[in-house]
Amino acid sequence: MWGTSNRLWVQFREMLMKKWVILAVVLTMVAGAEAKQKKGSSKGGGDISITKAAFMSTQKKKAETAGIAFDEAKAESAFSTQDKNGDGVLTADEQTSAKGKKGAKGKKK
Repeated sequence: MWGTSNRLWVQFREMLMKKWVILAVVLTMVAGAEAKQKKGSSKGGGDISITKAAFMSTQKKKAETAGIAFDEAKAESAFSTQDKNGDGVLTADEQTSAKGKKGAKGKKK
């Protein structure tokens, strides 16, 4: 009597363990895929857009790190220059074209 119930208990525990292992593997794969997607998008693989508020915040942090005064008017002008369609968001294309122009200015000097 005890032998049969003990064997059933062991089989039940093994089944539960298999399900937990499968669940852990699936969750790990999903988390890895999401991390890879985020990593790829941050390196130009996806559509990255920057709002004006985020741009201004980044420029302010850069100025503080460099130990210089933050010029809000200059930062707004830089944002407006890059924002070709005037929607208040810098798309990846607008950022790329702005970087290209900056690089071209540096080569002329």
